[in-house]
Amino acid sequence: MRPISATSSCFLRCEGNDFHGIPLSATKRRQTRFPKGLAGFSFSTEFHGIPRSTAPNRGYIWAYIRRHRRHTGPTPLTNLVATNSKPRSDGRQLKLFDSNGLFLLITPAGGKYWRMKYRWAGKEKLLALGVFPEVSLKEARTKRDAARTLLVDHIDPSTKRRSDRLAARFAAESSFKALALEWHRTKASGWAPRHAESVLKTLEIYLFPDLGALPVADIEPMALLEVLRKVERTGKLDTAKRLRERTQAIFRLAIQTGRAKYNPAAELTDALQAAVSQPRVALTLNQLPDFLAALKTIDLTPQTRVLFAVM
Repeated sequence: MRPISATSSCFLRCEGNDFHGIPLSATKRRQTRFPKGLAGFSFSTEFHGIPRSTAPNRGYIWAYIRRHRRHTGPTPLTNLVATNSKPRSDGRQLKLFDSNGLFLLITPAGGKYWRMKYRWAGKEKLLALGVFPEVSLKEARTKRDAARTLLVDHIDPSTKRRSDRLAARFAAESSFKALALEWHRTKASGWAPRHAESVLKTLEIYLFPDLGALPVADIEPMALLEVLRKVERTGKLDTAKRLRERTQAIFRLAIQTGRAKYNPAAELTDALQAAVSQPRVALTLNQLPDFLAALKTIDLTPQTRVLFAVM
């Protein structure tokens, strides 16, 4: 007898009036249990229009063999198959299964996306694992295994991913640089353009290199003091003082928006050297005409220009 395929119509060799010891009458219109070697197949003596009388003893009969469905799992996917597979011609999505829920989804447009199918709380869910070939088969399996580990610990991988994304976005929005830029935007509308530009420049030069990437909630007074004292050591005492004041305002905004618990800059009020003010030399009457003429050529805010006019 020739090998039997998973689903096939074929001629079978019959011995006498039975099929390997099973009477044909026993197989009429129903499935039956076959001897070892044919386990997993169904057999019926529906001859598809061929009368039984035409089937002689020790002859061939027409039979339909259907293999019982067994869950043996899909054949693991390979990189070659994933690379060479094309979209379906009927416009439907194609799924190439690997193992343990992992499959490659091929869209009608030709896109290839890794997906993992799993069940959570009795419902089937899908987890996106990347795009092929940017994410290789090996990397997709690693991500699948990590997701299955979460399932073992009773954690939904999709929920965990959303939580991680929210935490990452919150951390990015809670960095000192993000808070400083937010504070600058709220205050710049009430400042002269030149002053707003000057304030932003001092933040970029003196604070962002050391503090910009740090979460505001993690900045301690000592870390901030060290940054301000670096400015002090260059002799720019007034600049260090202004930086502390601006930093205090930035942390005040962080507290108001729930991104910090306390204000480390407020603890440094007396920690910096006081700048010694030196009065400028007064103008003489002979210098005054040149000074007033110079006021007309320089860029002043309207408030400052009015102040000099009143004087």
